[in-house]
Amino acid sequence: MSEQALYNLEKLYALSDGNSEFVTHMVNMFVKMVPEFQERISASYSGGDLKDVGDAAHKIKPSLDMMGIDSLYQPIRDLEKEGRSGEDAEKVKEIMSEVSSTLDRVCEQLKRD
Repeated sequence: MSEQALYNLEKLYALSDGNSEFVTHMVNMFVKMVPEFQERISASYSGGDLKDVGDAAHKIKPSLDMMGIDSLYQPIRDLEKEGRSGEDAEKVKEIMSEVSSTLDRVCEQLKRD
């Protein structure tokens, strides 16, 4: 039994009028973008730049929404808000961990499917 998909490409198919080549291209771009996002937030967090963690979350937010990753709808918004506020580094780290591990699983599923 395979695990339930953590993504839903319906919005992407609707946007592309069902063009599967476009959808494949966007999925490949997303899979390539995720490690770059993870490296950025990790480096920013390590360097004490919580505002940049929030900025990175803001930047990837539309992609997560377009990929239908509903489980990250609130966490990515929380990461953006908490990062930009810069008040609670421990909470930022917690949310980063959740977002990052979910994105790892999403990318594994996308590559497999």
